[in-house]
Amino acid sequence: MGEVNLNMDNELPQKRKALYFVILMGLVSLFSDITYEGARSLVGPYLGLLGATAVVVSSIAGFGELLGYTLRFLTGRLVDKTRKYWFFAILGYSMNLFVIPTLALTKHWYTAAILIILERVGKALRKPAKDTITSFAGSQLGYGTTFAIEEFLDQIGATIGPFVMSVTIAQNIKLETVDAYRKAFGFLLFPALITIGIITVARILVPEPDKMEKNQSKARNVK
Repeated sequence: MGEVNLNMDNELPQKRKALYFVILMGLVSLFSDITYEGARSLVGPYLGLLGATAVVVSSIAGFGELLGYTLRFLTGRLVDKTRKYWFFAILGYSMNLFVIPTLALTKHWYTAAILIILERVGKALRKPAKDTITSFAGSQLGYGTTFAIEEFLDQIGATIGPFVMSVTIAQNIKLETVDAYRKAFGFLLFPALITIGIITVARILVPEPDKMEKNQSKARNVK
């Protein structure tokens, strides 16, 4: 009985640590969604302003999604095999997010198309790793609670992103339309940097996220 009580006492700090970690990863989702959901609300019209036809715009979007989901199967297997969760997550977020402000520098639709596809490749790199990392905390908090917190913060970011873009363009209404869009894309560098900062902090605080799952398994075995 004493062992069970001791175990329960040990679990409380673990659950608290897992909760803080999930909130951190949720903030990563929030600021990353501000970045790429904000960008996605502008990409179609921006490509049109650069001279792309409707067929070209839809083809770029479709190919990017197809490539992204296809690569997830491969990157997911690679993450499982290597267990380099943070490497793939941070590499993917860096590619996923930093190509977006670069759209402000493009002058041709085909250059923008390459960046849009690279953004999807970045998401394919980081998505399996990030979901796996978050799932480890789920063994402490419960998987439903864990992903509910993350999804809640994610959707806040997805709502803020397009709103911020509309405000940014409205504030630059005196510029040529394409220049106003470039200003908006340039602004997205800030949430991108915040995202990388937060995920770096999470990496420092929890260098081996799979240990959270292992600790929970050990606690159950002792009981």
